[in-house]
Amino acid sequence: TVGTTIPAGGYLLVVGFDPAVELQKKSEFEAIYGLASGTPMVGPYAGKLNNFSESVRLRRPDTPEPNGDICGGVGNPSPFVPYVVVDELTYFDFGEWPEAADGTGASLERIDPLAVGTDPSSWAASSPSGPTPGAPNSVAIFPTRFQQKCLTTLNKDLAKIAKTSGKDALKCLIDGSKERLGAMTVDACVTADRKGKVASAAAKVEKDFGKSCVGVASDGFDRYPSFGATDTATVSTSGADRPRDLLRDVFGADLDAATIRAATDKTGAKCQQSLAKDVLRCLDTIGKEFSRCKKAGLDGGTIRRTSELESCLGLDLRGKIAKTCDPVVGRIRRDVDNRCAGAGVDLLAAFAPCGSSDPATVAACLWAATECRACRMYAEGDSLALDCDMFDDGSANGSCLP
Repeated sequence: TVGTTIPAGGYLLVVGFDPAVELQKKSEFEAIYGLASGTPMVGPYAGKLNNFSESVRLRRPDTPEPNGDICGGVGNPSPFVPYVVVDELTYFDFGEWPEAADGTGASLERIDPLAVGTDPSSWAASSPSGPTPGAPNSVAIFPTRFQQKCLTTLNKDLAKIAKTSGKDALKCLIDGSKERLGAMTVDACVTADRKGKVASAAAKVEKDFGKSCVGVASDGFDRYPSFGATDTATVSTSGADRPRDLLRDVFGADLDAATIRAATDKTGAKCQQSLAKDVLRCLDTIGKEFSRCKKAGLDGGTIRRTSELESCLGLDLRGKIAKTCDPVVGRIRRDVDNRCAGAGVDLLAAFAPCGSSDPATVAACLWAATECRACRMYAEGDSLALDCDMFDDGSANGSCLP
């Protein structure tokens, strides 16, 4: 209807009858769905939506073109008003689209208004209580408590496998420094999982995913959430690989060549091992604070979509990340100063990828490398659309590319 507006955060019903004329139908419609009198309603629309598949577009008028012949084609009235697509979808009644909305009484509801409308995961069937015309979608309660459990469980497992992999890689670095690996290189050791602990952590991911994220919960909704989760392979691979990648970022792509041997330079070896512990501890701390923020946001209802979850990564309300990681006042800087530079260690040799002998520069380099890998790990594990190149040092400089 010309002149009708939808306020920010408002709702408008488009029905198949004329609510201004067919008052009986309007009254019946309001009674069936429990609508308050005066709920914004317009109609009628022409035709009907196909049960199998249909495209729906929301368009808005753009700036009018005074000469219709230029924009709208010869013979069009002037001025010509072009319309641009604000949002659209093409739904189907099969595949990943919600089956419950296929003629069984439930409506198709948008879960996340900021997600891509053409993606089936952006939609869900309305709750068992039925559609909610003229009001917030019933699925606005998502994620449910069962879906929250899936989200927090996977995060806990991701952090656990990362910590396990980091400890295993650190032990390889220490054993390589002390010539305890025999014919095995440090690089081979890092991926060997000598005691099978990384594999055990991955098996727990598989078990927890099946228990907390698969199937329909007692509330009638899928346990798997609409955002913030991936799958067991992604969680396990990212958790196992990113700590290993972090050590390569810090010491060099060839860990065996980069590892200082204690027999020839005991102080240099201790320097490397201390900072390896620090960056891995930093990676773990970032993960703990992310999980803490995530759980609080889910419990408090402030995290309902991907963008809100993304804001948790790097949040340091308790100062834990700064205490561990800060390149100026944190543990990383203190150990660079005291255990490395202050002990006479050649920083350029110990941390070749940083390309500097300046303690402040090296500390900043180690911090940025840790932030990069933390961002990569949680972007992968939680399916976040983070710009990790900006996240690691605040600059789009190619320092954290895939």
